[in-house]
Amino acid sequence: VVKNFANNAFAVHVVPVLKDNYSYVIQDMKTGVAAAVDVSEAKPVLAVLDKIGSIEKFMVLTTHKHWDHSGGNKDLAASFGKGGTSPMVLAPGDEGLRIVGGAKDSVPNVTHPVNDNDEFNIGSLTVRVLFTPCHTSGHVLYHVFHPDHPESGALFSGDTLFVGGIGAFFEGTAKDMLNALDRVTKEVPVETSVFPGHEYTVNFLKFSSDMDKDNGFIKEQLNRYEQMRAEGLPTIPSTIQEELVQNLFMRCRDPTLKKATGQAADASAEFMMDYLYNQCP
Repeated sequence: VVKNFANNAFAVHVVPVLKDNYSYVIQDMKTGVAAAVDVSEAKPVLAVLDKIGSIEKFMVLTTHKHWDHSGGNKDLAASFGKGGTSPMVLAPGDEGLRIVGGAKDSVPNVTHPVNDNDEFNIGSLTVRVLFTPCHTSGHVLYHVFHPDHPESGALFSGDTLFVGGIGAFFEGTAKDMLNALDRVTKEVPVETSVFPGHEYTVNFLKFSSDMDKDNGFIKEQLNRYEQMRAEGLPTIPSTIQEELVQNLFMRCRDPTLKKATGQAADASAEFMMDYLYNQCP
């Protein structure tokens, strides 16, 4: 599956891996530069690069340290490093593969640690880093867009934001997740497409439908997503705009949701985040 953005300025190749993970290859159509996101296994990503065939420079972006998002970094570094098998040109001045990861996470083989609000480029594309600790203490998101079309971008959200849901609070709290989602809502255009780390959509939408029973949009989306899965298709991406309706965790201040779930009108957003997290199977 390939999704095009910003009047075909760039493409995102969806790479299903392991049981339910997704890796991605971002292709800048103008410069021949590409980047892989969350590489659990090197071979499927290399196969996509082989199929594209016109990549001149390449790098890796990793949202967090867990092996199912970073396990392929070592093999890619070996392939693209000195004496490696890849003929591709690396980032100028580099002697090995550029692997980007959060400075506060222990990302394997990272060569370029990044911090909150850092910006860098994939060819003509801009990448902005959002620090979103919770799932891990150093988790980051990558907002990728073309400067001429900032509204038509892609958010690679790892295990922070899923279609219809969120990641586990392994190294954080409800407050941390609330802060992370608030940042997405305030700082990323609503038209932005969301590319998460896993295919968890149907289960999350079933939860949303059970909790917000009168929400017709959620029911329609659940039916659509179930049909996509029945046809063997990925349900990703969604958009921020869709998530603001179908993802209950992004509606922790919504009076309608508080009423639907039987919570007090003055329940805090942090309380709602914790409540929904503990109710979600």
